Amino acid sequence: MSYLHPEYEYDEVAVMIDEKIYEAVAEERTKQREKGDEFDKTNSRNDWITYICRYASGAGDKLWSRQDLEFREAMVKVAALAFAAIEAHDNGHC
Repeated sequence: MSYLHPEYEYDEVAVMIDEKIYEAVAEERTKQREKGDEFDKTNSRNDWITYICRYASGAGDKLWSRQDLEFREAMVKVAALAFAAIEAHDNGHC
């Protein structure tokens, strides 16, 4: 699936795609936060890397089986987990 639209200049398309991606990651991060922040506070750096690798590996499985939407969803989770790891680090939790 491509988000490119022939009537828009590249920069306009890139901004629209970026916004769609940021919204998806923010929505996923909100879902994660709704589960509580104890999870974020107790993870080590190694834990974060493990979670991110797990979801990235799952995304790779989707890629090879041509499940494009599931691949995208897994990558959104990877991005949201990376965001959470950065937040935890910046807040002194890992």
